[in-house]
Parts: sequence; structure tokens; C-alpha cells
Amino acid sequence: MQSPASSSSLVSEGSRVFIQPVRASPRQLPSNSSRAACHRVEPYPASSTGKARLLKNSYRPNICNFCRQGGFIRVCIRCLVFAACVCIDEEHIQGCLPNRYIIENNFVCPTCAQHDGLGLAYPLPSRSGASSYSGVDTSPLIMLSVFMDDGKHFVSAVNLIEGQMTGYYHGKESESLIISLPFKDLGCSQISKEIKSIRTQMQTFVKKHPHCRLVFLLQTHADPASGNLIYGPKKGAPAEAVLDILFPGRFLPSLKLSKSTLLLNTCGGFVAFNPRGLSEIGNLKSFDAAFAPDGPNIDPLLVARALFYPIVDFYVMGQEPVAKVLKRCAQVELLSHAAALAWNRGSLYRLQGAPLRHRPNGTPIRCSICSQPGDYHTFIKETGQVVFRCRFQNKEHASKNNEKRKWAVQLLQNDVGREILEPRNGHYRSILFKESDA
Repeated sequence: MQSPASSSSLVSEGSRVFIQPVRASPRQLPSNSSRAACHRVEPYPASSTGKARLLKNSYRPNICNFCRQGGFIRVCIRCLVFAACVCIDEEHIQGCLPNRYIIENNFVCPTCAQHDGLGLAYPLPSRSGASSYSGVDTSPLIMLSVFMDDGKHFVSAVNLIEGQMTGYYHGKESESLIISLPFKDLGCSQISKEIKSIRTQMQTFVKKHPHCRLVFLLQTHADPASGNLIYGPKKGAPAEAVLDILFPGRFLPSLKLSKSTLLLNTCGGFVAFNPRGLSEIGNLKSFDAAFAPDGPNIDPLLVARALFYPIVDFYVMGQEPVAKVLKRCAQVELLSHAAALAWNRGSLYRLQGAPLRHRPNGTPIRCSICSQPGDYHTFIKETGQVVFRCRFQNKEHASKNNEKRKWAVQLLQNDVGREILEPRNGHYRSILFKESDA
């Protein structure tokens, strides 16, 4: 069975050596906190000088969270600090040391072996590709999902994110509060009572877990004629008004959350009429970050899988910057239908698909004479130009001179507030725009 990749780094302090967990792939690990069953040894020195974590007496024996095959913890007999998982299974599973190489009470960590000039009696596990990440944050968290009850498709999108969140807190369920509120009419008396109950639950949880985090998923339709969010039959209101129903006044700031994230799953009518709607909501309700798709017809399940899933994976839990997380979302499944928008502490981001054959600079290519879509003709690499050709031969093009039907588009280059993401590693060619919301 394949094991999730993991990594760790060594931190030296005087003559002692500590193991400091580093981010593993969070979608595969239930927890990477100090209570995790075991931590993989990464036998390479680290440049970090941050505060080290001592793992002594912080594990449960006979459990391996990486290979899930069972295992034992072995502590270095020299430094008495460096710990490694030793698997019961004879097969060398990535992230753990096979049992046949380790005999009871003779484990020497790589650092001590190198210091003493000894050879290693076991093969070193390969370095994980996630070794540059800062760690998985499984501190207390509230996950609140408020969504229109509009069939299984809507429910499935919410279940995907909630199921992902549940996996992080497997074994430490008391440190998470996951609440779902489906609605037909957000303004009816029954839903109003449930909203009050939810606010009470949140306040109680925050008292037990000060400075916890919040992930708020709001999923509904948007009126294509006004951009208002639909919150009931023939009922629509600006996003700020809908949020006031859920979090009136200064309710969210009063909780003193350490980090709050808004995931707005709605169609592009909201963004079309509110280009800076995310920043207005974020500032009004004191969110740290807000994310939303922008497209005329959006599949909520696709957005949940291709956009929100990696956001929870790498931003909420993985602690990566917003710009880096958006780059991970540059997939053809999402960007061929919609753009991804984000707001984070004063900065607006827009990830726009930019395939060479259709919209190389992020906008559709049309003939300047007849406004018809242009057909891709060729790419001139030396000048960075894409040549298009109008597909129609009408009198406006002076058909006797065929060159009138061709035109060149100069590709945008990297600049302040703009980064071109070339297609590699399965990613879609796209452009990441950044601007201030001031």
C-alpha cells in the first residue's frame, strides 16, 4: 500500500539534535501535530533556526500514521531525542524504516552516525517533495457551511469540503466544530432560530479554544441581472446583507479568531456586478482571506474540487501564501470555464486562463472588423506574437487582399502585478493578476 509522503527537518541547538516536523501532504494525513503517532526522520541538516519541538513522550506506540501498517518508535541511543518510525512490514515503505534494519535498542540517528564516523545500517528514506512547506496547522477550527438546498449536486460540493476537513481532525475531533446549514429560505423563522443556535455553538467553542480558526463556506445562486445572492424563493440581496443575516454587526471580530477564510461558491453574476465585492466583504466582516469563482455558468462541485479543495489543503491547513495556492489551482478543468478570484489583506488576485489558441492574454480574441472569434494561425516565438485569422470572408475584409483577415497579438510579459504561468506539470497556461484593493 502506498504511503503518504512526509518530511521533517533537523534543528541543532548546542550539542543536542531535535526533529522538527515539516509539512506533509495534508490531504493524506489526519494530523501532523505533536500528538501524531510518529514522525518520519529526514536525515539532512536544516538551515532553520526556529524553536525546536521535543517529541519526547508525545507518541503512541505501535501505530504508524504514514504507512498505516503499524510500527514502533525508535529513539537514537546517542542523543536520546531523534525519533524514527520502524515499520513491522518487511517492505521498505516510503517515510518509514523497515523493521529488518533496526534491532532493539541500537538505533543511531544519521546526525550522530555522521558525527561518530559510523556507517548507517539502514537505507535513508527519500526526501519528500513537500520539504519546503512550513507545516500542517491542525489547531482548533470551526467549519461552517451555509448552502442552498438545491439538489444532490449542491450537497455533494459541501460534503466534499466537509469530508476533507474531517480527515484532518481524525483522532482529535474535540478540536473541530463542523456545522452545516442547508436552507430553502434563509429569512424564515425556523432558519433564523438555527442561525442563532449556530452562533451560540461558535461562541461556546471559542471559549474552550481561544484564538481558533474559521472556514466559512457560503454556496448559493447569484442573480445574473443584478449580482445579488439568492437567499430564498424570489429573494435576492447584496452579499453584505446576506452575511449580516448570519453574522450581524461585529459578531465575527468579537470571536477574536486567529484566522478566518470565506469560500463563496456562486456564479459569476456576483463578480460581474461587484468587481471588488470580495474585498468589501472581507473588510466588512474582518475575514483574513476570501475566495470565489468568476464565470457565467459554474458547476459548484467542480469549484469545490478544483478550487476550494486545494485552498483548504494548502492555504488553511498548509499555511502557504494565497498567490502560491492560486498557482496550484491552474488546472484546465477550472480555468476553461471560470476564473479564480481571491482577496487577502488588502490585495486582490485573479487567476485567468490564457491558452495561446483562444485568449493568450486572458481575454477572447475577436476580429476588429466583424467582431467574430478569431482562428489561431501560428505562433512567432522570436517576437512573442500569436497570429490569428478571421474565419469569415465578407466584404468588410476586402477579400481580394487575404492578409487583411490576419492580425497579430503581442503576448503580455511578466510585470508588476502580473505573472505569466506557463503550462507545465499538468497546469493550464494562465495569468495571475494582482492589484491593491485601495
